Amino acid sequence: KYIYTDYCDGKIREIWPNCVGGWNTAITSAFSTNDYSTFGEDRYNELYIAGNTTGNIWKMSDTTCAPVAYIIAPDTLSACGDSVLLHAVAGPTHTYQWMYNGNPVPGATGSSYWASQNGNYSIVVATASFCSSVSTLVNLTLHPIPLVTMGGLTSPYCVQAAPVTMTGTPAGGVFSGNGVVGSSFDPSAAGVSTDTITYTYTNSFGCSASATSIVVVDTCLGISESNIATKLFLYPNPNTGIFSFDFTLPISTKNEIVVTDIFGQVVYSQMTEFSKGRNHTEINVTGASSGIYFLHLKNDKGEVIRKMMIAN
Repeated sequence: KYIYTDYCDGKIREIWPNCVGGWNTAITSAFSTNDYSTFGEDRYNELYIAGNTTGNIWKMSDTTCAPVAYIIAPDTLSACGDSVLLHAVAGPTHTYQWMYNGNPVPGATGSSYWASQNGNYSIVVATASFCSSVSTLVNLTLHPIPLVTMGGLTSPYCVQAAPVTMTGTPAGGVFSGNGVVGSSFDPSAAGVSTDTITYTYTNSFGCSASATSIVVVDTCLGISESNIATKLFLYPNPNTGIFSFDFTLPISTKNEIVVTDIFGQVVYSQMTEFSKGRNHTEINVTGASSGIYFLHLKNDKGEVIRKMMIAN
C-alpha cells in the first residue's frame, strides 16, 4: 500500500493495486485541520507527518500496540548462491525471532538473517511491552552459481600469430576482452599488450559467473627462436621464486635475462656474457608475490619468452 496526504481536506488516504490494472483507494484518517502536508521516515522505518503552516512534526503510531513485522523482500524470492541476507523492518526497542517453515531458527534473533535453505521464512517482532506481530511468509528458492572455467590460451603470443580458439565451460557463455572475436583470440587485433580475457556464463536461473585468463602479446620481431636460443628449460615451474634456466646459444653473445609480471613490470634483470653451447643460470626473485610471470631472454638476435608461476 501507499499512503499520502490530502492537504485540501485534511485526510490521509491509502492507494494500492487491485490486481486487474487499476487501484483501490481508502481514507485512513480524517482530521479537523488541513495542515498535514508531507511524510517522513526514520532509519527504523517509523513514519512521521509534518504540518505545513505550524511547522510541527508528529510521529505516527499504531494504537493497537502491535509492532510492524515485515520482511523487506517479495513474497516469492529467487536468489543466486548458497545464501541470501533477509532484512526486516527494525525498531530500536524491538526483539526478533526468525522462523523457518514455521519453526524458530536457533540464535536468529536479529533484524537480519542469512537464509541458506529453500523454504518459507517469517519473523516474529515483539515490543518492550510484549506486543508482538508475525510477518507474512517469504518463500525462498536458492539457485547455484555456475562453476565456470576457460582454456585454450597459452600466452605469450607473437603479434603476428594466427588467431587461437578458446574454450569455455559450461558452453554457451560469452568471451570478452581486447583481441576477442567471437570465441577466438586474435593477437594481431589485440596488438602488443597484456590483457585480461573473460568468459562469462549465465544459467537458466539468471545466475552468472566468470573465469579470466591473462594473455601477453609480444612483438617477437618476426625472428625464429632458434636464431636466438634453443633447448630452453625453466625449472621447477611452478616455483617459490628460486629457479634454474638452461638454454643453448648458437654463438657466444651478451644476453639480458628479464623477469616481468603480468603487467609488464620488471622484477629481475641480469646482463651477462654467455658462451656458445649449453648455458645454465640460477635466478632468485623470492621478493615477488605469488602469480604468473614471464622470463625474457634477449640478445641482438631478438627475444624469447617463457611463462612461469610463482607460488609462495
